[in-house]
Amino acid sequence: QLDRRMRLSVVVQAACQQVEPFRKLHHGKLQVSECPPVYAPPILAKALEKLLNNALKLHRLGSEPMVQVEVGGDLAGGIVIRVTDNGIGIEEKYRESVFSPLTRLHGPDEYAGPGLGLSICRALLGSIHGTVVFENSGGACGVCAVVRVPAAEKDQLASP
Repeated sequence: QLDRRMRLSVVVQAACQQVEPFRKLHHGKLQVSECPPVYAPPILAKALEKLLNNALKLHRLGSEPMVQVEVGGDLAGGIVIRVTDNGIGIEEKYRESVFSPLTRLHGPDEYAGPGLGLSICRALLGSIHGTVVFENSGGACGVCAVVRVPAAEKDQLASP
């Protein structure tokens, strides 16, 4: 049901709820901006969940993870979501290769997981004509994942 659409605020909230136990485990903070009144595919929640998990998990030792989710967009430009963290960051030369399956920049003794989250995220977004890239966080550390997805008007929604 890739054509079914939901309010973007519901999709983002679903992703945040899925990572809530993980957020608590890592004593992280998650701030989410107000969502524009547009619609998005529900699968976007699963892709965002992968990004939020990484943002919370890959924090610097001795610091609490802080993740900001800025949501914007309109019907013409689509949806733009920026997931910015204060974590360990990703060197620019690795920002594309980390989307390959089983790619890890750190050993499993440092950060758990098989290295599939980002490749799954990109595949999910690709299935809905979306993209994800990493940019500088704008701060001294961390990284910003930029997600772009086409939006739809409610009138364009397929009936459930």
